[in-house]
Amino acid sequence: MGDKATKRKSEAIGAGCLILFGLPFLAVGVFMTGLTVAAVARGLEVKGWEPTPARLLSVELESHSDDDGTTYQVKAEYEYVFDGVTYRSTRVSLHGGSDNIGHFHENAAKELKEYLPSANGGPLPEGLAEEPEDFAGSSKPFTCFVDPEEPAEAILYRNLRVGLLAFQGMFAVVFSGAGAGIVFAGIVGARKAKAVATLVEAHPDEPWLARPDWAAGRIKSSAKAGMVAMIAFAVFWNLVALPVLFFVPGEVAGKGNYLALIALVFPLVGIGLAAGAIRAAARYRKYGESVFELASTPGVVGGKLAGVIHISRHLVPEGGYVQTLSCVRRSTSGSGDNRSTSESVLWQEDKVLAGELTPDDHSRSTIPVLFGIPHEAEETATEGGDGVVWRLEVRAKVPGIDYAAHFEVPVFRTAESAEDFVLDEAPLAAFLKPGGGARDVLAAAGIQVAPSPRGGTVLRCGMARNPGIALGVTLFALVWTGAIVLMWTQGAPAILSAIFAFFDVFILLWMLNLWFRAVETHAGPAGLAVRSTLLGIGRTIEIPVETLAELESTSDMQAGNRKYYRVVARTTGGARHPLVTHLGGTHLANAVVAVLREAMPEWEG
Repeated sequence: MGDKATKRKSEAIGAGCLILFGLPFLAVGVFMTGLTVAAVARGLEVKGWEPTPARLLSVELESHSDDDGTTYQVKAEYEYVFDGVTYRSTRVSLHGGSDNIGHFHENAAKELKEYLPSANGGPLPEGLAEEPEDFAGSSKPFTCFVDPEEPAEAILYRNLRVGLLAFQGMFAVVFSGAGAGIVFAGIVGARKAKAVATLVEAHPDEPWLARPDWAAGRIKSSAKAGMVAMIAFAVFWNLVALPVLFFVPGEVAGKGNYLALIALVFPLVGIGLAAGAIRAAARYRKYGESVFELASTPGVVGGKLAGVIHISRHLVPEGGYVQTLSCVRRSTSGSGDNRSTSESVLWQEDKVLAGELTPDDHSRSTIPVLFGIPHEAEETATEGGDGVVWRLEVRAKVPGIDYAAHFEVPVFRTAESAEDFVLDEAPLAAFLKPGGGARDVLAAAGIQVAPSPRGGTVLRCGMARNPGIALGVTLFALVWTGAIVLMWTQGAPAILSAIFAFFDVFILLWMLNLWFRAVETHAGPAGLAVRSTLLGIGRTIEIPVETLAELESTSDMQAGNRKYYRVVARTTGGARHPLVTHLGGTHLANAVVAVLREAMPEWEG
């Protein structure tokens, strides 16, 4: 009890620290907003100032270099006569200080130097027909603008610099938005910590009642929160990446620094994030938030998770509803700018349901959920965002934007946990996909099942069966290879380029396998014959039925929160031959095993 109280107290302190952390960002954002607004207001004010001939006395272009680059500032001193009184000023433009946004300072210095007494004169300013008497014998005058109410106030360039305003406005939006978001998150976190602490004190031995939605047995999907987070992150990323588009052309064209092209990755990622945010918003608009109503709280380790998903729109998916229950370990490492969060799937199971509870109600869909949870699985246990979480995901392919919903569900070890628990799936029988069963499941995943010319059945896995994964690996391979080219051309140490090139070989091979490998697995009374080809080139492995010991479904890889599986044939000699790889779910792996077993009725494995 004391540990839990300490934990809740630390969460409240953490929420308070989050508020304090966000305040400086908010202050910078407010300051930059004020700076931008003040510049615009000043620009409107000087529009009414009077054009007056001025004589340039000195012009200088100062440069300041540091690790972030070189900035410039044009400085000038000039003299002008207004109402018979001579004044001097050093104000050049509406924006003070040095910067490297565009080429204003360089261009202004070049122009102003043409009007110095040492120059050979210059064109008369617009509106002046002849040289004023006050400047007889000097260089041509340059037009300044004088405040008629305060003649000592003058300026040489009164136009606003759009590029600099956009840059300042970007910082204003980014820091104000980030600061306000962090402060808001801290306030919400503090309130949530207080509410959770109250529930924990009321139910010290029932942690699944620590969340109001878990306690009520009605869990909303993460659709709205996910949409808001994606939009916020996409906006933040693109605002931060926007200056790259101004910086890179100058570095490449002006300085020949082709290494700067790597920075274009950030705007490209921003485009992808923007597309994802738009898609999330469109999905939320179409489906709203779904609700998972638990049959009993919580889900039980060594027991079951059961309930019903309520969707506020009637769906008729061709491939049925794919449900995935995952146990995920979430961990955070590092601190500050080096802080990163990773997730690993500890356990995952899939089901495909064709029917629903309310097929005749065209205003909604109601989907049953029933999973058995193994006794050795880990229970929900989180602290400070890290730990073990359980997620229920439901997907359905429908015309337009596909349906998808995610729920964080409570799964704990209770008095009902049983080591020998076996799930009774009879309640789901009416909702399982009718017809071909395993064959239909594989066909929906792009795996063809047909009679084999050798006798029995053949499973054909064509090229590019997982285009999403293949595209992701391809983009990674392009970035990795591009980095090697840049390192080589920019004179990086040869050993570093060689190390990167060594790993690049494996990345490129992986990419080629995902796009161009095809596998045919023939299963019949005589056993298995597996032909694997890459771009049409390959070999066939024969596995007689008498040497086949087992068909195993094993973990293949993890992409995001999706775990992929492979089916492997293990022989009596201990050899293991992969039959089908990159299967996106246990339901596909189980379907492959079922089809192969059906084609080998004499096999007793």
